[in-house]
Amino acid sequence: KGVTEYIYPTAFDIAYIDATNATGSAVGAGLVEPKAFETREVGVLLSVLPEIFGNGRALNMTLTPEVVRPPVWKNYGTVRHTPGGKKSELRMEQPFFHTYTLTTAATVVSDGAKILIGGGMKNEAGDKTVFVFLTARLIDTEGNPIGAADVAASQP
Repeated sequence: KGVTEYIYPTAFDIAYIDATNATGSAVGAGLVEPKAFETREVGVLLSVLPEIFGNGRALNMTLTPEVVRPPVWKNYGTVRHTPGGKKSELRMEQPFFHTYTLTTAATVVSDGAKILIGGGMKNEAGDKTVFVFLTARLIDTEGNPIGAADVAASQP
């Protein structure tokens, strides 16, 4: 994944303060305190769920690529008129994230096989066409290719 984290509040506490200043004029203010924060990753993410079958020689994969664009912010705050007639803006901004996602499954019938999983998409500049290939390598928990020890042992 290549992302930037956006942390934003999902709730706000609002307090209004009305008072009189030294000259006897009414003054007021509002205070917005953000709380209950959430985090959203923005950028490109890829989730892969592999399943091995066929005596450990083949692979099913569920692929979920996701592109999350930077948020557009909307202000849900309000403008308050103080007792003195002044305006006080209370800002409570919330993000809207545009997301592109697709879930697909691919079956690789043999170790090392290359398959086309996506393509024909224009890049962001629009000057190139992007194709996505997947090559699966079956490895053990230590990162060694499965069957590599068998191959090495059988060679003179």
